[in-house]
Amino acid sequence: MENIEPYLEKAKQSLEEKDFKRFIENIVIAKHLTKSYTEYRPEVLYQYAIGLYKLGDYKGAYEEIEEAIVVQEPEKKYNLIKIKGIILGKLGALEDAVQIFERLSKLDEYPRIKIGAINNLAWVYVYLFKQKSDSEFLKKAIEKCNSLITQFNLFDDNDLRGKVLINLGTVYWYQKNFKESLDVFNEALKYVKDHPRLFNNLASVYVQLGETEKAYEFIDKAELIADRTKNYFEKAQSYVILAELSEYNEDYLRAIDYYQVALDHFISVQAPLEIYECFDNILRLQAKINRESIKLMKENFKNKVLNSLGEEIHLKLDFEKEVI
Repeated sequence: MENIEPYLEKAKQSLEEKDFKRFIENIVIAKHLTKSYTEYRPEVLYQYAIGLYKLGDYKGAYEEIEEAIVVQEPEKKYNLIKIKGIILGKLGALEDAVQIFERLSKLDEYPRIKIGAINNLAWVYVYLFKQKSDSEFLKKAIEKCNSLITQFNLFDDNDLRGKVLINLGTVYWYQKNFKESLDVFNEALKYVKDHPRLFNNLASVYVQLGETEKAYEFIDKAELIADRTKNYFEKAQSYVILAELSEYNEDYLRAIDYYQVALDHFISVQAPLEIYECFDNILRLQAKINRESIKLMKENFKNKVLNSLGEEIHLKLDFEKEVI
């Protein structure tokens, strides 16, 4: 009988290295061997669920979590429930995600789980605002972030501190408080130095402030890190910001191209809300291009007719008529 330990260790190592193909090869064998090595079943199922989530296979991760939860010790069980909430949020089931994070935010005996859940609530509230356009969700997100910021000295986790500030800066961005958003994102840089989401957010702020050179600088940083860490969601976000910059420069065709690349990446990581936003922007810009083309054609036609037939033709032709 084969020993399970080498396969489990290789799976863990592959997951750390983001070598997902090698991870799957080893974890599948390890899971099969748990039929004989039953004492390893909780750890194998836990690693399998975490790996599928990091791989972006949300459906597979969700199913694996359901199987893994029942055999876990409490802290790992709650961590899997947290990931379940994140998956639901990413897939658009925002109210279900809120229910999960609200339950986890009451676990006083597991402070790390509790703090993470409160921050995740802020993240979901931002998405609920995007979905429902109700500013009350932004107020709730600010309340959650500020409640954590006042406790920064109670938890020694710079990555989590950075994520809290990133969420708060994002809320200010949606409130159009761009300078305040910039201040918060710069504060987050004290805690996280290598985070593509933070660099993308800084780029997006600089777009709104009209500082395009700064925006391009942070997009480049975000893309480099996203490529290195295989974070295709944030790579897609970089293309969204490039599209916004192109639209700012009235290069609508290039903006559509960037949105199309972003759309493909969002599809690959199963991000339905972002998929819809990209598709909506592509349609909006295509309609704008069509309107501009029709306007230009009408103007050229008008000039050609007037040059040929004279001003009196203006009395008989309606050049301002809308074309459907």
